[in-house]
Amino acid sequence: MSDFDYGNPRLRAMKARLLTAHDLESMAASTSLEALIAALSKTPYQDKIKEALSHAHGIECIQLALRLDLLKLTALLQTYYPGKAAAAIETLLWNYDIQNIKAILRGLTLMLPTEDILSALLPAGVIPESILHRLAHSANLGEALSTIVTLQLPFSSSILRTISTEDTSDPKTLEVALENWYFTYALKQTDRASREDAKILRQYFQSQADHINLSLVLRMVGNPLQAERLEQNLNELMIHSGSFSLDFLKVLLKQENLDQAVALCDKTAYYSALKTGLQNSKLSGKRSQMEDALRLSILSWAVKLIPDHPLGIGVPLGYLTLKRNEVRNLRWISLGILAGMPTAEIVKGLERVP
Repeated sequence: MSDFDYGNPRLRAMKARLLTAHDLESMAASTSLEALIAALSKTPYQDKIKEALSHAHGIECIQLALRLDLLKLTALLQTYYPGKAAAAIETLLWNYDIQNIKAILRGLTLMLPTEDILSALLPAGVIPESILHRLAHSANLGEALSTIVTLQLPFSSSILRTISTEDTSDPKTLEVALENWYFTYALKQTDRASREDAKILRQYFQSQADHINLSLVLRMVGNPLQAERLEQNLNELMIHSGSFSLDFLKVLLKQENLDQAVALCDKTAYYSALKTGLQNSKLSGKRSQMEDALRLSILSWAVKLIPDHPLGIGVPLGYLTLKRNEVRNLRWISLGILAGMPTAEIVKGLERVP
């Protein structure tokens, strides 16, 4: 009996309960946060909305409901999967932790209110929420880093090395250290998986690393001063678990414009996504469309794993990717309504599964 035999059918059933594109578009048309909460109370989020309403209102209610839902999901995954399957899923969940730690350190560097830092967290990882709250309540960045080392969190050695050798006044330095730790750790963990699952996981982690590196470089293409500055520090700022060499990224960085940079990627797995992103960025004037296109290409690939690899890691990987995207969309909708954005703009900002 496979370690995935019990959990995968249950996640496939849970996938059917995810919100549809029509659901999200209808919610984006809500006239107020109260109307959005009412709409969510008629979905699988019903119980969490009800629980959240006893503690909070408005945007805080929605954020709390999403956190409660993700905490429940994490608990379910721990009961659904034993053995090697549990180890593989834990590796995936560590990505949530790394993003949470990055958000905390960035927030402390910018001296944001604790409430704002906590609202950015997605407690679906391995680190207990109590530790995330403790870090978010730190008086400053130094105190948070000291707590990480004191608690001996798995990435604390990377933090220590960074503190001793790099300028930590820029949160990007710490973020790169955390990302490099995660991808090194994650790729090492694939040795414990079956051959097919290991292949899927390696492709997923490498694609994520490539996405980060490409996004970093493409932001600076066409800006000689910033590109030169990045080139000097690229080895320290790139993720070393990706498929692109330092030399290739430097060549991309030296291109005069995005058209030339994208053309150089014609032999890579990301060429189609980059072409789409380039076209969208020209239409909108926003270079972030390049990153959006890369992210959606990984999303599309992960979702196809559910039917294509039903007996292994493909199902939890695909489901977690869809769930994360759903939470991202609901947060976007709630923030858009709070900001008074037109419905059309909110809908335009939704990330739909290709």
